[in-house]
Amino acid sequence: MGTFSNIQRALDTHLNTLSNRPYVAWPNTKFKPQENASFIRPTMLAARSDILTLDDVHLNPGIYQVDVYVPLEKGVNAALTIIDDIKDHFEANRILNSGGTSVFIQSISLGQLQREEAWFRAYLEINYSCYE
Repeated sequence: MGTFSNIQRALDTHLNTLSNRPYVAWPNTKFKPQENASFIRPTMLAARSDILTLDDVHLNPGIYQVDVYVPLEKGVNAALTIIDDIKDHFEANRILNSGGTSVFIQSISLGQLQREEAWFRAYLEINYSCYE
């Protein structure tokens, strides 16, 4: 497999091992939210790759954004509890591997919290880098 496939697989696999995680709307799969049930939606946002050395070492940075959707009128804490669980899970293991590719978790940030149609949405930005 290629670098981007390995990065995606490493991040998705790690997210999938989160205990007590809500339903996951995986990219490019059919998903219908359950009524009154929270769910998450991960998205890999790769940034521009750079060549770092004359030996052709590439830096592949990006953001793994995890959107958290909770039913309306459940309070902000419902979303933040899921966000904190995901944050703690990725902070506990900052080096992820897949197919010989190592993905380094650099920082984790909370994004905007807002109403989105029938849901209250928050998101987490997990900044990563990968050297090849």
